[in-house]
Amino acid sequence: TLDLSGSIYISDKALIFALQALSSLRVLVLDGCIALTDAVLKSAAEYTPQITLLSICGCPQISDRGLSPIFSACNRLQHLHLGYSGQVSDQTLARAAHDCKYLEAVHIPLCANVTDDG
Repeated sequence: TLDLSGSIYISDKALIFALQALSSLRVLVLDGCIALTDAVLKSAAEYTPQITLLSICGCPQISDRGLSPIFSACNRLQHLHLGYSGQVSDQTLARAAHDCKYLEAVHIPLCANVTDDG
């Protein structure tokens, strides 16, 4: 488990460096890490494909583009928490439903771009 909740100053570069050494990581919690971008999720997909829980609530710079590689690479993903993420949309949910066969729970409160279609 790596829980960096509220680490508002953590940078993409620092986290990507850490992820390279955490190939067996199963739980990644980045809630409130406002400086992180899609680059972190692309690296997480590459270096930590065993993730079963991803929580990125309150990460305003994370978008559908960053989540797409996670869904492709982390095929054991079971829990996805995306609340308060303004750039996440219905496209994210459709991709998760298609790619993540083990997905059990999706938490999406206050995602402005997620509609009933999602």
